[in-house]
Amino acid sequence: MGIESRKFIRLHIMLIIDYSSLEKPRIKGRTLSKDIALGGINIFITEKIDQGAPLSLEIQLPDESSSIRAKGNIMWQNEVSYRCKGGRRYFLTGIQFGELAPVDKVRLLNFIVTNLKDNSEIEERRVIDKIEEMRNI
Repeated sequence: MGIESRKFIRLHIMLIIDYSSLEKPRIKGRTLSKDIALGGINIFITEKIDQGAPLSLEIQLPDESSSIRAKGNIMWQNEVSYRCKGGRRYFLTGIQFGELAPVDKVRLLNFIVTNLKDNSEIEERRVIDKIEEMRNI
């Protein structure tokens, strides 16, 4: 097992994310993140999408009136072994940011640094159950 080195510090946190594909087939949805860094984000989605596919993202930071808008590309997807009560499949999806306005980079960096102190790893099961709750509202 090798040592993993990341370019950016990763914050494990559930954030509401609206996503949509920029190519066909068109997909869109609302989900939660598993973690976020200045270079990208990991989210749970129900669609299997090709590696490299571009997505548009709106990231809602708590206690902020405007969301962060970003464009990125899918770097990888792994199917999550946990199944919700309805049996729906989820894919943990790694997205690398491509376009992120300088002002949003600063906002995101400040958010990550501020929240790093108190967060621990989020369990996939907890996040997927929360997504299912959101779907039922």
